[in-house]
Amino acid sequence: TQALFRPQAWIALAQAGDQVRQAEAEFRQVEQELILRLAQAYFDVLLAEDNVSLAQEQKAAIAEQLKQSKRYFEAGVGTVTDINDAQARFDTIEAQEIAAHNTLEVKVRALEQIVGGTRRHLDRLGPRLALEKPQPEKVEEWIDFSLANNPQLKAREAALEVAEKDVGKSASAHLPTVDIVAGRSRVVNPAYSLLDNTNWTSTVGIQLAVPLFTGGTTQGRVDQSRAVRERTRYELESVKRSTVLTTRQEFLNVDSGVAQVKALEQAVKSNEVALYSAKRGQEAGMRTSFDVLNAQQLLFTVRRDLAQARYNYVTSRLKLRSATGLLGEEDVQLVQSWLDK
Repeated sequence: TQALFRPQAWIALAQAGDQVRQAEAEFRQVEQELILRLAQAYFDVLLAEDNVSLAQEQKAAIAEQLKQSKRYFEAGVGTVTDINDAQARFDTIEAQEIAAHNTLEVKVRALEQIVGGTRRHLDRLGPRLALEKPQPEKVEEWIDFSLANNPQLKAREAALEVAEKDVGKSASAHLPTVDIVAGRSRVVNPAYSLLDNTNWTSTVGIQLAVPLFTGGTTQGRVDQSRAVRERTRYELESVKRSTVLTTRQEFLNVDSGVAQVKALEQAVKSNEVALYSAKRGQEAGMRTSFDVLNAQQLLFTVRRDLAQARYNYVTSRLKLRSATGLLGEEDVQLVQSWLDK
C-alpha cells in the first residue's frame, strides 16, 4: 500500500518542522538560564565572602573601640555607658559573623551544585568593571527587540503553530484517504498430481476510504485540540507580557545601577572621612565612643551596599541580554575580563 492522499501525514510533516523550531528555542532558553544561574551563584559567593570579611573587620574595629573605652574609663575620662555600648555592638557583630559564615557555606554549596566541584578561591570583581548605560538608550527599542528574539517567546510561538496544526490534523480524520494498493498471490493445488497446479494472481488498483461514522471520537479529538490551542495562545500572551515586564525592569536596573554604584563609591569616601573625624573628635573630647561606633557601622554598611550594587549591576546586565535573546558565551567572557585573579 502506497499512500497517495493522506492529509494527516502532510500536516504532521509541517508540524514536525514547528516542533524542531520549538525545541531549538527551548534549548537556547535553557542555555541562557544556565549562564544566569551560574553568574548569580558565583556573585552570591563573592557577596557572602565580602560579608564575612566586613564582619571580621567591623568586629576588630569594635574590639579596639571597646579596649579604648575601658582605658578611658580607667583613666577617669570615660563612662561605663561607652563600655556597655561597645560591648553590645561587639556581641552583635560576633553573632552576625557566625551567620555570615553559615551563609557563605550555603552559597558555596549552591555553586558547587551547578559546576560539580569545589571552588574555594574565586576571582573577584576588579576595577576594570565597565559601568555603562544600556545602548540603545530607549527602553522601547529593547522591548521591540525582545519581542522579536526572546527564545522563550519564540518557543511559545512555535508551540502555538504546533497546536494550530494539531487541530487541522485531528479534523483531517473526517477526510477520505486514497492509496495505491498492489498485491501478488500464489495458490498451489494440494492434489497429488504431476501437473503444475500453481496459480499466480497479481492485482493493482486505487483504494478510496471514506470515514462515515466513528462514534464521535474524531470530533472529540478536534474539540480537545482546539482547547489545547486556546490554552497555548493564552500562554503565549502571558509570556509576551512577562517578556515586556522583564525587559523594562532589567533595563531600569542597569540604567539606575550605574548611578547607584557611583553614588555608593562616593558615599564610602564620605563615610571614611566621617569616621576619621569622629575618631579625632573623640581624642579631643568633643565626640563620644557612641559617635565613633555609629560612624564605623555606617561605613561598613555602605561598603556592603557598594559590593552588592556592583554584583547586581553585572547580573542585571546579563538578565537584560537574556531577555533580548542575546546572552551567550561572549557575555561570559566579558564578565571574566572584569575579574581579577
